[in-house]
Amino acid sequence: MKNNKVKAKKGMTLIEVIISVALLAILIIPLSSLVMSSLKNNINAEDMQKASYIGQKVLEELKAYDEIKLDESHKDFELLDGGKIIQISDGEFLGSFDRTIYGGTSEAAGKNEDIYRVEVKIEKDENFQYENINNLDKNNNASFRMNFTKNNMINDIYNISDKLIMEIDKDSNSLVVYNESNSNNKLTINKISTNNNIVLYIEENFSKDVNIEFKNKTEKTVEIHMIKEKNNSSKIKIYSNSGDVILYEENAEEENKIGDMYNYTVIVKDKKNNTLFQGSSSNNVNIK
Repeated sequence: MKNNKVKAKKGMTLIEVIISVALLAILIIPLSSLVMSSLKNNINAEDMQKASYIGQKVLEELKAYDEIKLDESHKDFELLDGGKIIQISDGEFLGSFDRTIYGGTSEAAGKNEDIYRVEVKIEKDENFQYENINNLDKNNNASFRMNFTKNNMINDIYNISDKLIMEIDKDSNSLVVYNESNSNNKLTINKISTNNNIVLYIEENFSKDVNIEFKNKTEKTVEIHMIKEKNNSSKIKIYSNSGDVILYEENAEEENKIGDMYNYTVIVKDKKNNTLFQGSSSNNVNIK
Protein backbone atom coordinates (compact mmCIF):
# COMPACT_ATOMS: atom_id res chain seq x y z
CA MET A 1 0.00 0.00 0.00
CA LYS A 2 1.43 3.28 -1.16
CA ASN A 3 1.64 6.30 1.09
CA ASN A 4 0.52 9.52 -0.64
CA LYS A 5 2.45 12.41 0.86
CA VAL A 6 1.09 15.86 0.26
CA LYS A 7 3.63 18.62 0.48
CA ALA A 8 2.36 21.72 2.20
CA LYS A 9 2.99 25.07 0.36
CA LYS A 10 4.87 27.54 2.46
CA GLY A 11 3.73 31.20 2.49
CA MET A 12 5.69 34.40 3.31
CA THR A 13 6.37 34.98 6.89
CA LEU A 14 5.64 38.29 8.53
CA ILE A 15 9.32 39.09 8.68
CA GLU A 16 9.69 38.54 4.96
CA VAL A 17 6.75 40.83 4.25
CA ILE A 18 8.17 43.57 6.42
CA ILE A 19 11.58 43.28 4.75
CA SER A 20 10.00 43.39 1.27
CA VAL A 21 7.96 46.48 2.11
CA ALA A 22 11.03 48.16 3.57
CA LEU A 23 13.09 47.45 0.47
CA LEU A 24 10.29 48.70 -1.77
CA ALA A 25 10.00 51.89 0.28
CA ILE A 26 13.74 52.42 0.06
CA LEU A 27 13.55 52.19 -3.74
CA ILE A 28 10.36 54.23 -4.18
CA ILE A 29 11.52 57.29 -2.20
CA PRO A 30 14.49 58.19 -4.46
CA LEU A 31 12.51 57.27 -7.56
CA SER A 32 9.65 59.53 -6.57
CA SER A 33 12.08 62.34 -5.80
CA LEU A 34 13.65 61.85 -9.21
CA VAL A 35 10.26 61.95 -10.91
CA MET A 36 9.20 65.08 -9.00
CA SER A 37 12.52 66.77 -9.77
CA SER A 38 12.16 65.92 -13.43
CA LEU A 39 8.64 67.35 -13.52
CA LYS A 40 9.82 70.52 -11.77
CA ASN A 41 12.74 70.91 -14.18
CA ASN A 42 10.39 70.51 -17.13
CA ILE A 43 8.10 73.21 -15.75
CA ASN A 44 11.07 75.54 -15.11
CA ALA A 45 12.44 74.87 -18.58
CA GLU A 46 9.07 75.71 -20.10
CA ASP A 47 8.89 78.94 -18.09
CA MET A 48 12.42 79.92 -19.17
CA GLN A 49 11.59 79.12 -22.78
CA LYS A 50 8.49 81.32 -22.66
CA ALA A 51 10.39 84.10 -20.90
CA SER A 52 13.17 83.90 -23.50
CA TYR A 53 10.62 84.13 -26.30
CA ILE A 54 9.03 87.21 -24.73
CA GLY A 55 12.38 88.89 -24.01
CA GLN A 56 13.75 88.26 -27.49
CA LYS A 57 10.54 89.58 -29.04
CA VAL A 58 10.85 92.86 -27.09
CA LEU A 59 14.53 93.18 -28.04
CA GLU A 60 13.79 92.60 -31.71
CA GLU A 61 11.06 95.23 -31.66
CA LEU A 62 13.39 97.80 -30.08
CA LYS A 63 16.11 97.04 -32.64
CA ALA A 64 13.61 97.53 -35.48
CA TYR A 65 13.13 101.24 -34.70
CA ASP A 66 15.38 103.75 -36.45
CA GLU A 67 13.31 106.65 -35.12
CA ILE A 68 11.18 106.99 -31.98
CA LYS A 69 8.88 109.96 -31.41
CA LEU A 70 8.08 110.65 -27.77
CA ASP A 71 4.68 111.76 -26.57
CA GLU A 72 5.12 115.49 -25.99
CA SER A 73 3.12 115.62 -22.75
CA HIS A 74 4.35 112.45 -21.02
CA LYS A 75 7.76 112.00 -22.65
CA ASP A 76 7.20 108.31 -23.33
CA PHE A 77 6.44 105.90 -26.17
CA GLU A 78 4.45 102.68 -26.37
CA LEU A 79 5.45 99.31 -27.85
CA LEU A 80 3.25 97.44 -30.31
CA ASP A 81 1.85 94.94 -27.79
CA GLY A 82 1.43 97.56 -25.08
CA GLY A 83 3.86 98.64 -22.41
CA LYS A 84 5.17 102.18 -22.04
CA ILE A 85 8.82 103.19 -22.03
CA ILE A 86 9.25 106.40 -20.02
CA GLN A 87 12.06 108.94 -20.26
CA ILE A 88 13.49 109.49 -16.77
CA SER A 89 16.42 111.66 -17.80
CA ASP A 90 18.25 112.83 -20.91
CA GLY A 91 19.37 109.66 -22.68
CA GLU A 92 17.82 107.21 -20.20
CA PHE A 93 14.49 105.36 -20.44
CA LEU A 94 12.77 102.75 -18.26
CA GLY A 95 9.76 100.50 -18.77
CA SER A 96 7.96 97.83 -16.71
CA PHE A 97 4.90 95.95 -17.97
CA ASP A 98 3.22 92.52 -18.15
CA ARG A 99 3.49 90.21 -21.14
CA THR A 100 2.48 86.71 -22.24
CA ILE A 101 3.70 84.66 -25.18
CA TYR A 102 0.69 86.01 -27.08
CA GLY A 103 1.65 89.63 -26.43
CA GLY A 104 -0.11 91.86 -23.92
CA THR A 105 -2.34 90.50 -21.17
CA SER A 106 -5.49 91.39 -23.09
CA GLU A 107 -4.43 89.15 -26.00
CA ALA A 108 -4.16 86.16 -23.63
CA ALA A 109 -7.62 86.59 -22.11
CA GLY A 110 -9.41 83.25 -21.80
CA LYS A 111 -6.29 81.22 -22.70
CA ASN A 112 -5.12 80.69 -19.11
CA GLU A 113 -1.62 81.71 -20.11
CA ASP A 114 1.13 82.60 -17.61
CA ILE A 115 1.89 86.29 -17.18
CA TYR A 116 5.49 87.52 -16.97
CA ARG A 117 6.94 90.84 -15.87
CA VAL A 118 9.13 92.63 -18.43
CA GLU A 119 11.62 95.33 -17.41
CA VAL A 120 13.28 97.46 -20.11
CA LYS A 121 16.21 99.85 -19.72
CA ILE A 122 17.49 102.06 -22.55
CA GLU A 123 20.68 104.09 -22.13
CA LYS A 124 22.45 106.38 -24.57
CA ASP A 125 26.04 105.35 -25.30
CA GLU A 126 27.99 108.57 -24.75
CA ASN A 127 31.23 106.99 -25.99
CA PHE A 128 29.85 106.20 -29.43
CA GLN A 129 30.94 108.52 -32.25
CA TYR A 130 30.43 108.36 -35.98
CA GLU A 131 31.57 110.36 -38.96
CA ASN A 132 28.97 112.23 -40.98
CA ILE A 133 29.67 115.09 -43.38
CA ASN A 134 26.34 116.65 -42.37
CA ASN A 135 27.48 116.65 -38.76
CA LEU A 136 30.60 118.79 -39.24
CA ASP A 137 29.21 121.72 -37.29
CA LYS A 138 28.00 119.59 -34.37
CA ASN A 139 31.32 117.80 -33.95
CA ASN A 140 33.30 121.04 -34.21
CA ASN A 141 35.13 119.68 -37.26
CA ALA A 142 34.19 122.63 -39.44
CA SER A 143 36.58 125.51 -39.94
CA PHE A 144 33.72 127.99 -40.20
CA ARG A 145 30.01 127.94 -39.46
CA MET A 146 27.65 130.55 -40.95
CA ASN A 147 23.90 130.72 -40.29
CA PHE A 148 21.57 132.34 -42.81
CA THR A 149 18.53 133.54 -40.83
CA LYS A 150 15.46 135.52 -41.90
CA ASN A 151 17.09 138.89 -42.54
CA ASN A 152 20.65 138.51 -41.40
CA MET A 153 23.34 135.97 -40.80
CA ILE A 154 25.73 135.27 -37.96
CA ASN A 155 23.60 136.66 -35.14
CA ASP A 156 22.55 139.86 -36.91
CA ILE A 157 26.15 141.04 -37.32
CA TYR A 158 26.20 141.13 -41.10
CA ASN A 159 23.39 142.12 -43.47
CA ILE A 160 23.01 139.83 -46.47
CA SER A 161 23.03 141.44 -49.92
CA ASP A 162 22.23 139.79 -53.23
CA LYS A 163 25.86 138.83 -53.63
CA LEU A 164 28.57 137.87 -51.16
CA ILE A 165 32.26 137.25 -51.70
CA MET A 166 33.98 134.81 -49.37
CA GLU A 167 37.69 134.16 -49.31
CA ILE A 168 40.14 132.25 -47.15
CA ASP A 169 43.48 134.02 -46.87
CA LYS A 170 46.75 132.29 -47.69
CA ASP A 171 47.67 131.24 -44.17
CA SER A 172 44.06 129.99 -43.75
CA ASN A 173 43.54 131.60 -40.37
CA SER A 174 40.33 133.41 -41.23
CA LEU A 175 37.40 133.63 -43.62
CA VAL A 176 36.69 137.12 -44.95
CA VAL A 177 33.15 137.89 -46.16
CA TYR A 178 32.53 140.92 -48.38
CA ASN A 179 29.25 142.60 -49.25
CA GLU A 180 29.40 143.41 -52.96
CA SER A 181 27.27 146.53 -52.54
CA ASN A 182 29.93 147.97 -50.26
CA SER A 183 33.39 146.47 -50.51
CA ASN A 184 34.38 148.19 -47.27
CA ASN A 185 31.71 146.30 -45.42
CA LYS A 186 33.46 143.07 -44.54
CA LEU A 187 33.41 140.52 -41.78
CA THR A 188 36.37 138.39 -40.72
CA ILE A 189 35.63 135.06 -39.07
CA ASN A 190 38.44 133.30 -37.23
CA LYS A 191 39.15 129.67 -38.06
CA ILE A 192 38.29 127.17 -35.31
CA SER A 193 39.98 123.98 -36.53
CA THR A 194 42.75 122.66 -38.76
CA ASN A 195 40.32 121.56 -41.48
CA ASN A 196 39.30 123.64 -44.49
CA ASN A 197 35.59 122.91 -44.14
CA ILE A 198 32.81 125.48 -44.24
CA VAL A 199 29.19 124.91 -43.19
CA LEU A 200 26.51 127.25 -44.59
CA TYR A 201 23.27 126.56 -42.72
CA ILE A 202 20.17 127.96 -44.45
CA GLU A 203 17.27 128.21 -42.02
CA GLU A 204 13.66 127.58 -43.04
CA ASN A 205 12.53 131.21 -42.72
CA PHE A 206 15.36 132.56 -44.88
CA SER A 207 13.80 133.45 -48.26
CA LYS A 208 16.37 135.64 -49.99
CA ASP A 209 18.21 134.59 -53.17
CA VAL A 210 21.97 135.00 -52.77
CA ASN A 211 24.94 134.52 -55.10
CA ILE A 212 28.17 133.59 -53.34
CA GLU A 213 31.58 133.91 -54.98
CA PHE A 214 34.19 131.89 -53.15
CA LYS A 215 37.92 132.54 -53.42
CA ASN A 216 40.23 129.85 -52.10
CA LYS A 217 43.68 131.38 -51.67
CA THR A 218 45.11 128.36 -49.86
CA GLU A 219 46.93 125.40 -51.33
CA LYS A 220 44.42 122.96 -49.81
CA THR A 221 41.04 121.99 -51.20
CA VAL A 222 38.13 123.60 -49.35
CA GLU A 223 34.87 121.69 -48.73
CA ILE A 224 31.65 123.72 -48.54
CA HIS A 225 28.62 122.00 -46.98
CA MET A 226 25.43 123.93 -47.73
CA ILE A 227 22.61 122.56 -45.54
CA LYS A 228 19.03 123.73 -46.09
CA GLU A 229 16.22 123.34 -43.59
CA LYS A 230 12.98 121.75 -44.70
CA ASN A 231 10.60 123.88 -46.83
CA ASN A 232 13.27 126.48 -47.57
CA SER A 233 12.62 128.08 -50.98
CA SER A 234 15.62 130.38 -51.27
CA LYS A 235 18.12 129.98 -54.09
CA ILE A 236 21.74 130.01 -52.99
CA LYS A 237 24.25 129.87 -55.85
CA ILE A 238 27.91 129.22 -55.08
CA TYR A 239 30.71 129.46 -57.61
CA SER A 240 34.48 129.72 -57.46
CA ASN A 241 36.89 131.67 -59.66
CA SER A 242 40.05 130.70 -57.80
CA GLY A 243 41.34 127.69 -55.90
CA ASP A 244 39.93 124.20 -55.45
CA VAL A 245 36.45 124.05 -53.93
CA ILE A 246 34.11 121.07 -53.45
CA LEU A 247 30.45 121.86 -52.82
CA TYR A 248 28.05 119.50 -50.99
CA GLU A 249 24.34 120.37 -51.00
CA GLU A 250 22.26 118.60 -48.36
CA ASN A 251 18.92 118.81 -46.60
CA ALA A 252 18.84 119.46 -42.87
CA GLU A 253 16.23 116.72 -42.44
CA GLU A 254 18.93 114.21 -43.43
CA GLU A 255 21.45 115.67 -41.05
CA ASN A 256 20.91 113.01 -38.39
CA LYS A 257 19.97 110.05 -40.55
CA ILE A 258 22.38 107.99 -38.46
CA GLY A 259 20.95 108.12 -34.95
CA ASP A 260 22.70 108.04 -31.61
CA MET A 261 23.75 104.69 -30.21
CA TYR A 262 21.50 103.31 -27.47
CA ASN A 263 22.07 100.19 -25.36
CA TYR A 264 19.00 98.04 -24.58
CA THR A 265 18.59 95.71 -21.61
CA VAL A 266 15.51 93.48 -21.26
CA ILE A 267 14.75 91.37 -18.15
CA VAL A 268 11.81 88.95 -17.87
CA LYS A 269 10.64 87.72 -14.43
CA ASP A 270 8.00 85.30 -13.21
CA LYS A 271 5.28 86.06 -10.65
CA LYS A 272 7.72 85.18 -7.84
CA ASN A 273 10.13 87.86 -9.11
CA ASN A 274 12.67 85.27 -10.28
CA THR A 275 14.71 86.38 -13.29
CA LEU A 276 14.15 83.91 -16.14
CA PHE A 277 15.68 85.88 -19.00
CA GLN A 278 18.14 88.76 -19.40
CA GLY A 279 19.30 89.99 -22.77
CA SER A 280 20.95 93.08 -24.22
CA SER A 281 21.50 94.72 -27.58
CA SER A 282 22.45 98.05 -29.19
CA ASN A 283 21.06 100.10 -32.04
CA ASN A 284 21.36 103.49 -33.71
CA VAL A 285 18.09 105.36 -33.29
CA ASN A 286 16.80 108.94 -33.37
CA ILE A 287 14.66 109.63 -30.30
CA LYS A 288 12.76 112.90 -30.64
